[in-house]
Amino acid sequence: MTRRGRVRLPAVLAAALLGAATTTAPLTAQNPVDFDETGGEGFEILGAIGLLTPLGSLVSNEDGVGATVNVNVSYGLDAVYWASSRWGVGATGWYSPAQLSIVGLPQGTEQPDLGNADYFVGALNAIYRFRGEGSRSPLEPYLAAGGGIRHLDVGGMAAPFVEDSTDPAATVAGGVRLQGVISKMMIRLEMRDNISLYESPATGDSKLLNDLLLSFGVGVRF
Repeated sequence: MTRRGRVRLPAVLAAALLGAATTTAPLTAQNPVDFDETGGEGFEILGAIGLLTPLGSLVSNEDGVGATVNVNVSYGLDAVYWASSRWGVGATGWYSPAQLSIVGLPQGTEQPDLGNADYFVGALNAIYRFRGEGSRSPLEPYLAAGGGIRHLDVGGMAAPFVEDSTDPAATVAGGVRLQGVISKMMIRLEMRDNISLYESPATGDSKLLNDLLLSFGVGVRF
């Protein structure tokens, strides 16, 4: 081989490799990399623990005295079916062994014991998750919205301030999921707002209540 041929050979090889890279790069971008073979479709079960934070009182009389559900721990269970890589539908249930307290009493007044309150929310949600095309990132931000019921069981001790009630509720949520922690497992951080329409037995008035729920969950895919 002549000297000119030896000089041209590396240039030809470099041009061939560059051409192959530019040819296969678009193909790679057109085929997103998912963390399972089904593109994300299928079932998930997730258990969670959170902090329930009611923003409003259950009763608001003219004299300013009311009853409220205290901030307390809450336990949740979610079942989700992903119909596609982005859209899913989920059933969620949350329970809190909460406590009740009186708000708005004059300073120095002894607060009566209103006892415990079993707090439950059940809802069906439509869920949309943001999955980057061609991305290997295990993080999946998502949004969810739906409706259901909120049930409050006070056991009779709080009457006439608060009574047992089952009220319609809407729920909106946002969070982020971390996929592939261990095989099919994931973890989730979420902020949820349970919005319910509560009718006070003390006043007969209806009011819109917002109960925030910040939670951490662990789940598995099937």
